[in-house]
Amino acid sequence: MSDTNQNASESGSQHADANPESAGGSGGVLKHALVYGFGSMMLQVASIVLVPLYTRHLTPGDFGVLEILTRTGQIISVFLMGTGVTVATFTFYCQAKTVQQRRETAASVATLMLALLVVGGLPCVAFAPFLGGLIGVDDSSLVALGILAALCEATPLVPLVLVQARTQSAFYVTIALAMFVSKVLAVTAAVVWLGLGIRGILWASILTSASFGCVLHLVEFGRSGFRPKTALLWRTARFALPFLPGGLCFFVLANGDRYFLIRCAGRDELGVYSLGCKLAMAVGMFSFTPLFQVWSARMYGVFARPDAATMVGRACTRMLTAYVFVGLGVCVFAKEVIEALASPQYARASDVVPAIVSAYFFYYAAIFAEGAFYVSHRTSVKPWIALASMTVMCGLYLTLIPRFGATGAACALLGGFAFHAATTWFVAQRIVPVHYEYGRVATVLTSAAAVAMLSSHLDLGVATVPAKLLLGAAWPAFLWATGLVRRDEKAAIRAGVVRVLHWPASRLAAHINETDVAVPTSADDP
Repeated sequence: MSDTNQNASESGSQHADANPESAGGSGGVLKHALVYGFGSMMLQVASIVLVPLYTRHLTPGDFGVLEILTRTGQIISVFLMGTGVTVATFTFYCQAKTVQQRRETAASVATLMLALLVVGGLPCVAFAPFLGGLIGVDDSSLVALGILAALCEATPLVPLVLVQARTQSAFYVTIALAMFVSKVLAVTAAVVWLGLGIRGILWASILTSASFGCVLHLVEFGRSGFRPKTALLWRTARFALPFLPGGLCFFVLANGDRYFLIRCAGRDELGVYSLGCKLAMAVGMFSFTPLFQVWSARMYGVFARPDAATMVGRACTRMLTAYVFVGLGVCVFAKEVIEALASPQYARASDVVPAIVSAYFFYYAAIFAEGAFYVSHRTSVKPWIALASMTVMCGLYLTLIPRFGATGAACALLGGFAFHAATTWFVAQRIVPVHYEYGRVATVLTSAAAVAMLSSHLDLGVATVPAKLLLGAAWPAFLWATGLVRRDEKAAIRAGVVRVLHWPASRLAAHINETDVAVPTSADDP
């Protein structure tokens, strides 16, 4: 239901409870970061894989209702301090010095999260009629189901964070894959075979999330012996509480457009807009996010280098260029992608895709710049930036959405995220200066925007798709020919292409060599 986020396996209990720092070495960190990145992606990618199923079996109005229920579930999770508890889990577990302390920490944070979900979340179900009136959904039983689905989806979070803290990367990705497959199968059965619509999607989410959450908690409590400590419970709650205001501000910043749309333009308009948002999020999921997973593991080491200002700026350019490369492909073929994914009722979603993809470019630029706050331990500035950005965004929502509907929401999102990125970069530069390549990034963005604009006016019948392919290929050729791609980057790209092309042959040669070594030979052989 939600876009939820968030491991060589350790063979015995003594290894599983080993110090998390024992992963050791930059190579090990990079390996785990890549595996965790893949696992985290699998936890989210179900929402993208299921889009064709949703848009083929749900009307735009129903799809809009599903979207608003998903976002409402997320804000309930924010109120229940879900983000703060997961951050506290990783922090306290990694800082524990003995096996006993780690087991007590695991039992305490898992108990706190379950208590928050039951004591704080279940009463929300009783207020479903009132909440439905606020969010524009009249069916209170559907709202109650949505709340229950959100609560169930939060149950596996703490055990998964503990798995991550123990660097059990193989186990983590196995669970992620199992959750992904189970959710896809359950939703498909409920919607396609049983024809249950939104209710089927919510029930499938409840059953899969609750099942995995219960099993993971039983495993975790089996490891820890279920010995929660009252002092740790209160310490975790105090740690998590400051995340609440910033989380609420950012929720409004990133999700407020859905609530304005359903009130000002109706469910159908929200459904069309939500499909455009799904495509834009897929761009980041398959470009910026995997790179950022690796960058997060190496960021502190890079910031400690003498040439950190230059190296960080180059890393930002490369990650944002990867996002633009994938985003340009989605924008150029937005109409064709929408036609392939959804019924004709969603055709207008292609109109908002370019603006939403552009908006998330600035969103990811802000995420990258926030690294300065973490390396300097100055995260206290984040809520203030979120508050300022939320204020600007809400003003844009109020101005544009009532007049222009989904198009206005996309433009508001673009303006708000651009302000958020500019504010974040401005503050971050005064904490940890970085030599961002503003000219290079601007050229990459504007040239891609020009290609996307040209492609939107192409209408050559059967020749349209080939013409778009040529136009899209012209953009990286332009970057390469004009020197926007540096010499060292060209060399790295060439080397990467050569490795990919030679990989099957090299693997075959290695296998033959291993076989030759394994076969004993006679001394008399020539």
